[in-house]
Amino acid sequence: MSDLKKFAMTWVVSTLVGFYSVFVLMQVWNWFAIPLLHVQEPSYWLIYGLNMLFGLMTAVGEQVPSETEGIWSDVGLMIFGRVVSRSLTLGIGFLVHLLV
Repeated sequence: MSDLKKFAMTWVVSTLVGFYSVFVLMQVWNWFAIPLLHVQEPSYWLIYGLNMLFGLMTAVGEQVPSETEGIWSDVGLMIFGRVVSRSLTLGIGFLVHLLV
């Protein structure tokens, strides 16, 4: 597979993971912040924009080794790690939401 195809596939998957991350953030916000702050429910795109804003302000920059041989597997593992961490956050948040 060419590097361009790998890059395009990585970009598409990363974008989908970003949308999933916003969904998780919105659910956790709706479960905990809405009842606590007594504010109206924000739209998905507002949370998306806030996620982008805070992501830009707090970006640390993830280091990917400069080796060309294993770079795609490293990037894939980073994306997979984000999906797992977001899913765990959603699951734990849901359990806490049920208990509150």
